[in-house]
Amino acid sequence: MNEANIEKLKAFLARTPVLVAHIDTQAKNVIEAAHCERLAKVHTGTPMTEEERQISALSGEFQKRIETLCPTRAIVVLDRYHDHLDSFQNIDATITSKYLARFGNDGSRAKPFVAISIMAYITDAGVYHLGPQEGFQNHISYVFPEPAYPSAKAMCAFYLRIPEERIRDDLPFSRAGISRLTLAHEVLGHTTERTVVHRTNNELRADIAGMTESFRVSANLHDATFDMLHRNFAELRDFVQNPQKNADSLTIYGNSIPLKKTFNKLATMPNIHQMDDHSLLALVDATHEDIILSDAPLQHLNVLKSAQALVHGAQKNDWWHLEELFWENPKRLGDTIAFLASCMEGYNFFIKPEAPALKADYKLPTPKISP
Repeated sequence: MNEANIEKLKAFLARTPVLVAHIDTQAKNVIEAAHCERLAKVHTGTPMTEEERQISALSGEFQKRIETLCPTRAIVVLDRYHDHLDSFQNIDATITSKYLARFGNDGSRAKPFVAISIMAYITDAGVYHLGPQEGFQNHISYVFPEPAYPSAKAMCAFYLRIPEERIRDDLPFSRAGISRLTLAHEVLGHTTERTVVHRTNNELRADIAGMTESFRVSANLHDATFDMLHRNFAELRDFVQNPQKNADSLTIYGNSIPLKKTFNKLATMPNIHQMDDHSLLALVDATHEDIILSDAPLQHLNVLKSAQALVHGAQKNDWWHLEELFWENPKRLGDTIAFLASCMEGYNFFIKPEAPALKADYKLPTPKISP
């Protein structure tokens, strides 16, 4: 065993306990309450802020764009600031009225479980595909934008399950920029999926769509950086908090490393700002094809488990698992170190500094087995 490599790995891992510190199990509930309170005020006459007006306008923009891209499909992009989605009754009324506006009164009504299911995830951005099983004669998709976060810091606290005061004050992106990225993820990504592959690859393609849209419209690359850096960091914290989740739920969003390849590719494309949506989707598909993941769920779950074990060992200055992987499974160790390095990039990007950040030119050692 190469002791020099082991010591370098220990020096890196010694900093990783910060990645799982300050996990806030109530962050989601706090944001849900703030979301509902803010929208209740807007819906009863409180004026929207300029940023809220920008975010609200995105729903109309993406509605027009998806109608041009997919003119034969029924896809509705909802607007949280104007559509009432604050109760079972209002959700049911909203999705029914949108259906009737598209197809007329054909006797369709959403079954009761539909509003209940949507309400359970009301602060999640996402796409709901409804059809005969849900009570509608025709197929229709509803796109839910991001919730009404009070601020960009609150948004990061929600994603990372961390107290808001731990988030740095000088975040280099806005809620409006991330809202655009998220709608592109849902509208240009998920609603245009042509084949059903594993959810991990569907999420990767949707992330590529969001990142490509950010590059297309903005000179601020930090919006795309947000998407790239929060994925693995948030996934590790979620795994530590909820290790009982099934493998599918735990592994579908851990795409920071392939997204970094996408980021570097898009950054070299000078004409991306002139792309129309058809060209953008062609680029998304080609980029996804180049980095499509294979055997992702099981492999990535093993990396998550090893990452947790290595961080736990670092907390106790116990290097047994590190030495076992170094000797028995250097490939897994290399993948895990790369995963933790991307998490540390996310930490340095989002969190108030408590210790010197890793140097930008820090090179992670490649684990090797001595002959």
